Amino acid sequence: MCHKFINAPANGFIPKLFWSIRENRRNLYPYVLIFLFSFLVHSLLLINDGVYWDGWIIYSHLRDNNWESLYSLYHDYGTPWQAYQHWFFKLFPSIKLGYRLIGFVAIISFALLVYAILNETKVLSPVERLWITCLSVSQPVFQIFTAQITVTHCGISNLSLFLGILLVLKAEKCSGLKHLVLRFSAILVFLLCFTGMDYFLLFYYGALLFVFLYIDRFEKLSMKSSLVTYILHRLDYLLLPVFVWSLKSNIFPKRGLYISQYAFDFSVNKIARVYLGFFEFIYTQISNVLKETLTYPLQWLILGSIYFLFHWLFGKKLSDYLNKQEFQNIKPYILLLYGLFFLVISIFPFAATKEMRIPFSGDWEIRHAFLIPLPIAITLVGAFRLLFPGNEHQVFSKSGGAILFILLFGFTKSTLNDYIALQARWVKDSSFIYNIRKLEGAKEMSIFWIDDQFPIIGRYRFHEWAGMFKHAWGDETHFGWNKEELRYFNNPEELFLRLEPFYPNYLLADFNPRGCQVDLVIRKGNQATNNLSMVINYFYYKYLKSQNLPEYLDGIVNISVNPINKTSVTNCDLRRYKKQP
Repeated sequence: MCHKFINAPANGFIPKLFWSIRENRRNLYPYVLIFLFSFLVHSLLLINDGVYWDGWIIYSHLRDNNWESLYSLYHDYGTPWQAYQHWFFKLFPSIKLGYRLIGFVAIISFALLVYAILNETKVLSPVERLWITCLSVSQPVFQIFTAQITVTHCGISNLSLFLGILLVLKAEKCSGLKHLVLRFSAILVFLLCFTGMDYFLLFYYGALLFVFLYIDRFEKLSMKSSLVTYILHRLDYLLLPVFVWSLKSNIFPKRGLYISQYAFDFSVNKIARVYLGFFEFIYTQISNVLKETLTYPLQWLILGSIYFLFHWLFGKKLSDYLNKQEFQNIKPYILLLYGLFFLVISIFPFAATKEMRIPFSGDWEIRHAFLIPLPIAITLVGAFRLLFPGNEHQVFSKSGGAILFILLFGFTKSTLNDYIALQARWVKDSSFIYNIRKLEGAKEMSIFWIDDQFPIIGRYRFHEWAGMFKHAWGDETHFGWNKEELRYFNNPEELFLRLEPFYPNYLLADFNPRGCQVDLVIRKGNQATNNLSMVINYFYYKYLKSQNLPEYLDGIVNISVNPINKTSVTNCDLRRYKKQP
């Protein structure tokens, strides 16, 4: 048996369940706090109605019922089942809302599961469990869930991984049939996790290592003995990723475009450059958070207000609960080393591929940092225990706790700012679609060399421009490219040749590279202000004065186009194009 309802009423499972919740309501305090905090940080995801980055490809295929292109995309990628996962979202009344709901649930569940795992092992103090959980879920990376493609690639897999680890820990505390049921359930959940991106196959081992820390602490075994014991008696857990990798590689190999993109490259120089890029990203993110938070005096008032509000709402009850918890705390250096090891193996899948995959803040490339928030949080807590040791009543010294609190506030603020900027970007994109649709003669153009003088959070890829043109005109004949990025190619023909294999599934199925070309300039309109004002005004007009929304969107951006005479163009009559005054 794993658990008994002691002194519980004997009149059915439901009464027993409610009795158990009532008796253990103190244990729910941290979970309520984590839920509220996660909701605060990521609530803007729920109201976001935009399409971003690679999400344009998925959203367009679903909206157009283009199953053939969607399936072909994932068949070449080696994960055909993900096409079915995306097709599932057509069941929602709104495709966008469906993705947002699942993404939001994935984030909240991740936070609750991380705390539950830390709570289950009891190898950290209750205060450290809260810090690690909150620092993990607040880091500015989860905003990639605004792109539809990441919900199945990352969100569901991340949730499944930590649910599986929790089931493994539960199984370790049981014997007999319950152990087998929990163990088998964990394997099934891990298989669901591995339906996502391949890098979860290695990330899995970092999460599983936490089970070894639990065994080392509570089974009175050395780390060496626990590893040997676990290898002998839990080979199913250890060999599962190897089995899945072999199965996927042989039955569902990557084809076409993705063979070279995800090929392995184990050159020392390449791997070192990626690791340096990741560590630079982490350092820059943390230093910027501290710098921005300490620079503006008004933020100190906000910080103080949040602290006193938190203390008033949760301080007494949470303090009573935390002080009564039993735990066997591992040494700070062990926690630090574990966090660093977890971080290293989280980065390795990106370092071992042929293409350079380094995260950058405020851009689609930040998706490469999706695995590192938890390792960073563990590393930070371990480092702060070493650098700012507390006493028998405190995990950290007051100065250490204050710096962590500033980091937590800074992460939260940065994440919220990104959500606001992304929504503002969609306001701008909606304005662009509205204006290009009504621009006389623009639909007859094939190629747009774009000078975007009104950038908001990151650059655009060619399939994003193609998605917006399709949204405006309903076809897949228009190509857009950021003009400043032409310098990477000797001539446009080289660019078209490089991208030609992408055309069928990347919203350019009928594109003619020898069609009419124009220079297109995007400028800030008179209705565009700061990001927050644009977002507030957009939702105001959308839900309260919808009849005025077109007029508002019309003034967000100004666009102008100039036709280009090209000797290579064979299908273009520029006389049909009427230039706007």
